[in-house]
Amino acid sequence: MKYTIDEETLSKQNIDFDEFVLLMYLVFVSNNKKNKMESLKDKGFIMINKKNGFVTEAGMDIIRGILLGKEITVKPNEDRCLALAKKINEEFPKSKMPGGPYYFRCNDRDLAKKLETFFERYGNYSDDDIVAATRKYVAMKSEDLTKMRMAKYFVWKDERKLDENGNLVTESTSDLANMLKNLDSGDDFGLEIDELR
Repeated sequence: MKYTIDEETLSKQNIDFDEFVLLMYLVFVSNNKKNKMESLKDKGFIMINKKNGFVTEAGMDIIRGILLGKEITVKPNEDRCLALAKKINEEFPKSKMPGGPYYFRCNDRDLAKKLETFFERYGNYSDDDIVAATRKYVAMKSEDLTKMRMAKYFVWKDERKLDENGNLVTESTSDLANMLKNLDSGDDFGLEIDELR
């Protein structure tokens, strides 16, 4: 199906573009709003918090692509990923992980690469929500540091497991994606974690 929206026609009908889009939304989406919002959120095109929602950069890219008649492939920005990696590392404790030689924080560039892959796999999220999800995760795990992952494995990790037939399979897991999915759940752990940083 192809629609053409002509500004001159809108003007003759005494309606502007925003009003027309809102009217179309009310006609076609309002009965299925919750499912459509969840679908857009899962695709990384919108973010929804307790108060409101907004279109992500990936969503804006899709809108621009559709309006221009082009297919858009969303590629994460390396500078953004590096800056975000630094913010995520700041949320994790400076200490070594219990019982081992590894630190919770990791190399910023390694973490930035993990973020690039995360965005490709799980969609685009705002930096503020990613930092909030990270802070929530660290607060949850701060009482038992043995259960806290290293920062880069919090973003995502491939885990090898045996399936029901005894075959070795690789599964990708992301605590970050899980935390983002449940960010607006209302859980407030109220934990002070400044001493861990």
